[in-house]
Amino acid sequence: GAARNVGLDEAKGTYLAILDADDIYDCEMLEKMYNNAINTDADVVLCKSQSLNHANGLMQEQYAAFDENIMPVGKVFNSQEVKSVFKMCILWSWDKLFKRSFIDEYHLRFQELRSQNDMFFVSMALILAERIFALPEILATHRIYLVTSIEYNRDKNPDCFLKALHKIYDQLKFYGLYEKFENSFVNFAVEHCLWHLE
Repeated sequence: GAARNVGLDEAKGTYLAILDADDIYDCEMLEKMYNNAINTDADVVLCKSQSLNHANGLMQEQYAAFDENIMPVGKVFNSQEVKSVFKMCILWSWDKLFKRSFIDEYHLRFQELRSQNDMFFVSMALILAERIFALPEILATHRIYLVTSIEYNRDKNPDCFLKALHKIYDQLKFYGLYEKFENSFVNFAVEHCLWHLE
């Protein structure tokens, strides 16, 4: 989170991409996302992804990372037009493109946590964005079951997800948006707690 924040503070471009070093990206990913961002004046653009199981080499689409049943695809929308902003995609940053002026306007920054440091950043970006565009194309490959990954070692810092949930709750209250997103947030928080316990 701290390193990502340094990058955000130094960035000069119109859009921001926050990519993880252990994942794989289509060579045209940024170009395609940028072109869609420019054409739609989007605050956030997201794309589809797939997973690559490092243990057995199996590749499969990550359906939870981009739920076409919850969000409109191929047109501009905002968080208030979807059933659950917390369920429409997974709240990681590497399959999304963010307008820098929008991120700076709300001074969105990553939490300095060992894991889950992007959950707050992405949640609030999606909630506060006036213009979101979902590109229905697989452009990123997420490596899973990689023993060197922080994700694989969550048990070393088991409370990171709770700190992220508390931060989201505080910001929803700060912006006067908690009542609007309460059901979606509470359901997400309970499911996330159960997933971590499992």
